[in-house]
Amino acid sequence: MVNRVASKLWLALVAFPLAVSLGCDAGAPAGGGGQAVKEPTGPPQIATEPVFVQEKATVDLTKKGQAAAGYQPGVITTPAKVYLRVPDRVAFEIQIPSAMNLYRAEHDGFPKSHEQFMKDIVEANQIKLPELPPDSKYVYKPETGELMIEHPE
Repeated sequence: MVNRVASKLWLALVAFPLAVSLGCDAGAPAGGGGQAVKEPTGPPQIATEPVFVQEKATVDLTKKGQAAAGYQPGVITTPAKVYLRVPDRVAFEIQIPSAMNLYRAEHDGFPKSHEQFMKDIVEANQIKLPELPPDSKYVYKPETGELMIEHPE
């Protein structure tokens, strides 16, 4: 009981005045942290539309692939990185190419549109496409028969 009272008294007599004395500088501008606030100069900036690029669909462009890219090599992080990327690689490197080969054998060519690709390849074969980051989307190129990912540059 005496120890608890002594610790509270120490807090009130030493720590509180110390915290107050080290706190804010009365002469500093509010919210500035002691630094001058820089006012914008020149004409206002006009927001431009982002430039989108299309790249062949790979694990590196998916949400999990980008998250795994931040891992440094290590005993725990390397297996975690592989674990995150494997389902996406299976979809892009095994399931879609196999379904495309079967489709080409049956129909003598590639699907003619993005909608046909999604229906005849993805839905018909129950392929779960990996989740993409915001502002990214899947685009099928019928000329080449490739699945692309469109994303901001």
